[in-house]
Amino acid sequence: MSDNKRKNGYGSVYRLQGQRSKPYIAIITERCTYDESKNKYYQKRLPIGYFGSKDEAIIALFLYHNANHDAPIVEKADNITFKKVYEDWKHTHFQSLSASMIRTWESAYKYFRPVYETPFRQLQAIDLEKCISETNLHSSTRIRMKSLCNQLYKYAMKCGLVNLNQAKLLDQVRPDPPVYPHKAFSEEELRLLWAKKELPYVDLILLACYTGLRPSELIGLTKDQLNLASAELCCGIKTNAGKKRTVPILTDILPIFEKHLSEAIRYHQNHIFLKENHQPLDYKYYWYQFQKNMKLMKMEHRPHDTRHTFITLAKESGMNEYILKRIVGHAINDLTEKVYTHRSPKLLHSEMQKLHIWKA
Repeated sequence: MSDNKRKNGYGSVYRLQGQRSKPYIAIITERCTYDESKNKYYQKRLPIGYFGSKDEAIIALFLYHNANHDAPIVEKADNITFKKVYEDWKHTHFQSLSASMIRTWESAYKYFRPVYETPFRQLQAIDLEKCISETNLHSSTRIRMKSLCNQLYKYAMKCGLVNLNQAKLLDQVRPDPPVYPHKAFSEEELRLLWAKKELPYVDLILLACYTGLRPSELIGLTKDQLNLASAELCCGIKTNAGKKRTVPILTDILPIFEKHLSEAIRYHQNHIFLKENHQPLDYKYYWYQFQKNMKLMKMEHRPHDTRHTFITLAKESGMNEYILKRIVGHAINDLTEKVYTHRSPKLLHSEMQKLHIWKA
């Protein structure tokens, strides 16, 4: 067996420093142990001899494994299952995640049940791809499953369990083509929303249209993210460009924020937007109310269409392209703009006021 084709756990050959009559050492890993306090795997290594040439050391490894079919490292390492790697990975990864994100990862993991007990080293991309393809679910779930595989292989490589990230070979996992493309609210529809803004949750649709926030960003706003004095929000999720970004608030929608903030303070809630029972609004309930209002006003839209509406209005109003990207949290690739250009809050507010309101 050549030096560069030895499988994981087979052993290693090294040349030692200094003048030696037998400068090459052959080493096998006696066992692989997991330190729970450090969340890390450690190998206990054992030299099997010193040799005059590299070829002699490689042959010694071969003879050792032929004479020791139950070599500890091969047996121990190959016993580490997909399930074990996942349990070890989530031990630290879940500490910084929200409950909803944890549920998302756990949901993706359950579809890998056919390979739970399969030794991680023996898994091939085709095994993982089979689990993903057999879910017959929306592509977002399949892509989340692929992301989980990628996370687990990165973790396993850090632990020295594998050398190849099989998740990179899952090239059949792609997003489904959109069956219902997003579309912006029209001028007439915006005027109708303004006319009906006293209906429950219609004003939130307007806020989404005129801030560019993602629906989850909007309903998750807390009191500390809203600054009425400076008329701006500090919020964001999902991407590095989108996190902790400043979003100026249009003068026309500021009273809507004031109204909901007053309600949150009155009922001692940290979140700004509440349900009828005065508890924080969640996405499922927001979706229900959104669709209810769409049906009432004879419109066909989904919650994320509001973000498309904001970007469309901004472009039609002549808003600066880079400022628009900063407000909605899109990545800026231009180095000069990204690193060296500093946009003042006053300029952001000035650009934001360019938007057409289309009130009734």
